[in-house]
Amino acid sequence: IDWSGHFCAGEARPIAGRCSIDRLDRYRSRAASLGWLLVALVLLVWRLAPFLAPGVLPARGDPNLPFPGSDLTPQFAPFVKIASDALWKHGIIAFWNPLVLCGAPFFETPQTGVISLSTLLGGLLGYVAAVKLSMLIHLMAGMIGVFIFARRLNTSSVCAATGALLFGLGGFLFDHFNV
Repeated sequence: IDWSGHFCAGEARPIAGRCSIDRLDRYRSRAASLGWLLVALVLLVWRLAPFLAPGVLPARGDPNLPFPGSDLTPQFAPFVKIASDALWKHGIIAFWNPLVLCGAPFFETPQTGVISLSTLLGGLLGYVAAVKLSMLIHLMAGMIGVFIFARRLNTSSVCAATGALLFGLGGFLFDHFNV
């Protein structure tokens, strides 16, 4: 009987040693499958390397960048700074933004992300690193989700990793990161 309580390989009774070989084959298959996912994640990080450079927050039209950049970081980074400063320096949740017009609601606006991963990371890493790491983590989580979904549909690990890579390098990346 193997670890799940089933008889091995359809035998009427368990054969000593055979279950461990079947289990070893399953572990090798899972390792190979995760290897393809790892390749897809490494390719994503390689493609985003200019975006992830330390101390640089890509902005639209920056001539020093090898890609055009987008307006996502110039819009999103100040929101992260305001929210993380309020949380980590003052110990409060930012409900109001006094820096826009004569003041504007901040918590109520979903795009500010007051309760988000980037706000939590902003106090630990600084807002520039928090913006980049948050975007990378969200992309990787999406890629892992696509990979798991594809494997549940009984696709091969290569096809699942290709789908994950296409998700990571697809429309979201080109629209929001603009790399």
